[in-house]
Amino acid sequence: MRGLFDIHCHLVPYVDDGARDMDEAIKMLKMEYRQGVRYIIVTPHFRRDMFETSMEQILKQFLRLREIGKKIGIQLFLGCEYHVDDGMVRMLRAKERPCMASSRYVLAEYRYDVSTEYVKESLDDLLRNGYLPIIAHIERYTDVCADWDFLEEIVDMGAFIQVNAGSIIGDGGRNVKHFCKKLMKEDLLHFVGTDAHRIDIRRPIIKPCVDYVIKKMGEDYAREIFVENPRRIVLR
Repeated sequence: MRGLFDIHCHLVPYVDDGARDMDEAIKMLKMEYRQGVRYIIVTPHFRRDMFETSMEQILKQFLRLREIGKKIGIQLFLGCEYHVDDGMVRMLRAKERPCMASSRYVLAEYRYDVSTEYVKESLDDLLRNGYLPIIAHIERYTDVCADWDFLEEIVDMGAFIQVNAGSIIGDGGRNVKHFCKKLMKEDLLHFVGTDAHRIDIRRPIIKPCVDYVIKKMGEDYAREIFVENPRRIVLR
């Protein structure tokens, strides 16, 4: 399958715990291209007291990488993986951190032990302010994953769910793989990303996941979550 999107990855060098330099970023881009990826939303971390790289530095490195991406054959868009806190909406409204590809979609990350109550409150805050939250790697949040009624509730609210490609094929263990499979069966999964960080650790691997989804769910379904849904972000 060609024309794939990767909507969650850390390819921009020098800005978070992702690519260590431009050479590594280029190698990661080429890996993505060989697997059929043609569009990438890069999502540098923002987390207070941990990842607070200036937007000036992020933009500088992103623009350099975007030009290289064009030569490889991949179109890059800028986003942000925002670790949710009480100042998130204010920062987004002030454009201190970007939404996904200049849209209203926001990639929202939480602590692994986050409560369902906090997730619901933060999603409601984003939605009331006109944003479209995508919950990053939802398979990591223990209490959220254990409550299927809650998962259906937040999707009904207007939130979107993303899982990591490796989780679908079992990199996170049998239970995580089963959870991702059930998400697909229940039609609660909207996006898949590599969450790639390095060339040697948490690599940008997506094709085995695409092949698995096609085998289990069919090509139309795979096209929806790897191509059509992400396209709505960049066209919004």
